[in-house]
Parts: sequence; structure tokens; C-alpha cells
Amino acid sequence: MAATRPDWEVVASESFSAVSSLVGTEYRRTALSRAYYASYAKVVAALLDNGVTMPARGNPSHQSLPGLILTHLTRLSQGRRNSLSAVVMTLYRLRIVADYQPALVVGADDVRIGTGLMRQVFRDAKEAMS
Repeated sequence: MAATRPDWEVVASESFSAVSSLVGTEYRRTALSRAYYASYAKVVAALLDNGVTMPARGNPSHQSLPGLILTHLTRLSQGRRNSLSAVVMTLYRLRIVADYQPALVVGADDVRIGTGLMRQVFRDAKEAMS
């Protein structure tokens, strides 16, 4: 596999499609994990579109993403940036449960919530890129 600069829009789109195909299946953990990564990639694409320089590793840390949203996605109102930042962190917490806490049950409602939050991130990020 050749090392190239990732196309974050492609990563976002592929993960979004994966979530869509997983909703309603027994792969609830995978759906939640992909919902976060779709959102992460879409936000990174929006940040790049807004001229943000990525760190040497090529992408921001998960912990730094909310601050970057608040600081750089200024095409959105402060309230929308606050909301987007909170939604991304909620998706991150759901992803941690899905990927690292097998003792906790991930239900269909969790996937429905995660999918709705992912769609909100995509709408807001798209607007931030306009």
C-alpha cells in the first residue's frame, strides 16, 4: 500500500456508506465506530478546506478536534460550532464504548442516535465548507 495524503472526503464518504449498510444489522459496534470515523474525516476535510494546517502526523488528535472546530470553522455561528464540537465528542465517546468496552451493551437505539449525530456532523461540516 503506497503512502499518500488521504482524501478525507473519500474516507468520510466510505465510512458514511458503511454505516448506512450496517444499520439494522447485528454489527452495531462497527456501525458506531464507523459513524465516529465518518464524522472525524468529514470534520478534518472541513478544517483543511478552511486552511488549517495539519500536524506532522497528518491529522489532528481526537482530543484536539473539538478545539479546532471551535477555532477554525468560523463559517458556522458560535452556537453551531459549540454544538458540532459537542456532537463530535459524543460520537467519540460512543466509539470508545463500541471499540473498547465489550461488557457494555450497544443497542439499536445507540446506533440510531449515532447515525443521526453523524448526519448532523455531515450537514454542519458541509456548511462550514461552503
